[in-house]
Amino acid sequence: MNRTSIFLQLLVVAALGCGKKTTSFHHCANDSECAANQVCFPDGCGNLAQGLRVEIIPNAREALYAQDFVVGTLANKQDFTLAGASTIQGALQQLIDGQVGTAYPRSVSIQALGESTLIPGVVRSFELGAARATYVLPVATGTYSLLANATEEPLPPIQLDTRVIVSMGEAARADVLFPSSTSLSRIDGHLFIEGLPPTADRSMLVQAFDPNTQRPLSQRAAVDPCGAGCPRLGQFQLQVAPSTSRLVVRASPVNSDAIVPRKSFPISLPTGPVILELGAFGSAVAVTGTLRTSSGDPLPGATVYLEEEVTGGGSFRTQTGVSSSTGSFSLTALLTAVGRSATLWAFPPPESACGILSAPVPVIGPGDLGAFFCKAKVQVHGLVHLPNGADAVGIQVTAQPISSTPGYPLPSNLVRGVTDSTGMYTLYLDPAVYRLDFVPGGTRPRTSRFVTILGELADSGFKPVEVESISLSNGRRLTGTLYFAANAGTNSPVAAVASIRFFRLSTDAIAPASVLLAETVSDQAGTYSVILPAR
Repeated sequence: MNRTSIFLQLLVVAALGCGKKTTSFHHCANDSECAANQVCFPDGCGNLAQGLRVEIIPNAREALYAQDFVVGTLANKQDFTLAGASTIQGALQQLIDGQVGTAYPRSVSIQALGESTLIPGVVRSFELGAARATYVLPVATGTYSLLANATEEPLPPIQLDTRVIVSMGEAARADVLFPSSTSLSRIDGHLFIEGLPPTADRSMLVQAFDPNTQRPLSQRAAVDPCGAGCPRLGQFQLQVAPSTSRLVVRASPVNSDAIVPRKSFPISLPTGPVILELGAFGSAVAVTGTLRTSSGDPLPGATVYLEEEVTGGGSFRTQTGVSSSTGSFSLTALLTAVGRSATLWAFPPPESACGILSAPVPVIGPGDLGAFFCKAKVQVHGLVHLPNGADAVGIQVTAQPISSTPGYPLPSNLVRGVTDSTGMYTLYLDPAVYRLDFVPGGTRPRTSRFVTILGELADSGFKPVEVESISLSNGRRLTGTLYFAANAGTNSPVAAVASIRFFRLSTDAIAPASVLLAETVSDQAGTYSVILPAR
C-alpha cells in the first residue's frame, strides 16, 4: 500500500474543502475490535447466528410468497423445508337491521399492508382486485392490517381493528362486516371554485379522513360539474360510519395536471349541508429560472418543482420540470398567498456533486425567478482493506440513505462508487444517516456499516468528510437445499430458482430494524450457496 500517495490525496482534498471532518461508524469498524469468536456487524460485535433471519420466496408467480425462518445454530449445510401458500381469507358480510345479514354480493377490493413478523422492517403489501361474498388473498408470512373497500357502492372503507398474523402455509381468518346502508351518516355539500361550481376541465373529488390517523373514512366522491345552467351547483355526497363525529374533507382535482389547489376542511357531525370554497386562487402563471452549481456552471438534469400555499388557504404543487443543458427550467404555478413564499425544490441527478436545493421564492406573477446556486454535496471518502491488511481494490461501495438529519430532507437516491488502486472510495452525499454497503463478490462477504453525515458548512458547500477505514470480513460459505413439505401442494419436491436473503436484526436505534447480510438464488435442484461473514 502506498501510504504516501494516500496521504497526499487526503491533503489535496482537505485543501480544496477548507479542512476535513473525520467521522466514525455508529459502532465498530473492524473485526479486530471484537472478541475472537465475533464479527463486526453494522450494529456492533456479535456472533453470526445471533439475530440471524432468512427470507425465502419459493415462487411468486405461483403465489408462493416469502416465508421467514429463525436460524439458531448455524452449520455449514443449512437446509430449509418450505410450506405451501399462506393466505388471508374470510367472509364478506353486511349488517341488516342491526343483525349480520347474508353475504355481501357486490365487488370488494382487499388490501393487506404489513411487515415480516420475524424480520422487522421488511415491508409487505398485497392486494386482491375484486371479491364477492368470500375472498382468498395469497400473502407472505407476516403481520398485516386489512382494508376492505366496496367498489360498486359508496360504503365507507373497513379497516379491521385487529392485525392479522399469517404463518407459513396457513390460512388466517379475517371476516369483513360492512355497516347497513341505512345506518350511515351522510354528508351533503357543495364545492365551489372561486365562487362557482367546478367546470368539466376542473373536475374535483372529495373524500373524508380521520383528522388524527389520516385513515380514509369514506370513499372518494365526484363533485357534480357545472353543466348547462349548472342545475346541481357542484353537489357531492359522502357516507361515513354512524360513529363518526369529527373528520376532514379533502378536495383535490381529478386530473393531477389541473392547475387547481388542494384543500382540507375540518367538519364536525352531525351537520347540515356544508359549503366548501377553494377561494379566489387566480389564474396560472408561467415562471422560469436557472440552476447553477456553486462555481456558477449550469446544472442540467435536475428535477424541479414548486410547493406553495395559495390565496384561499389551499396548497398547490406544480408539475415537475427538468433543467436543461443550460440549467434553465420552466414551471406553471399559481400566485402565492399574501405574506407567504413558495418553496422551490431541486433534486440534482445522482451523479451530480450538487446537493438538494430548497429555496423560498415569492410567486407574484409571470416571469423569471432568477438564478439559484446549489451547494456542493459532502465529499465522503474512506479506505477499505482486505482482512490481511492489503488494499481492497475494485470493491463496489453504495450509500443508502435511511433517515434524515436535522434541517435536511431525506435523499432518495442510492449513491454508488468503487474503490481505486489504493482501496480508497469517494462518494458525494447530502447530509443524512446512511448504510454503507461494501460488496466485494467472490469469496468475500457483503459488509455494511451505519454512518451519519451531518455536513459542516464551508464556503461553497460542505467540508469533506473522512470516514474511518474499514477491513472486510473473512467469508464463510453456507450451502443447503430448499425442500417443499409433503403437504405443500407443489409439483416439485424442491424449490428451484427461489430467492433467498439472509438478514441480521439490528439494535441501532436510528437504523433499520434488520440489515441484509447476503442474498442468492437456488438452482434447478433447489440447492443454494452463499457467503456469510466469519472470523
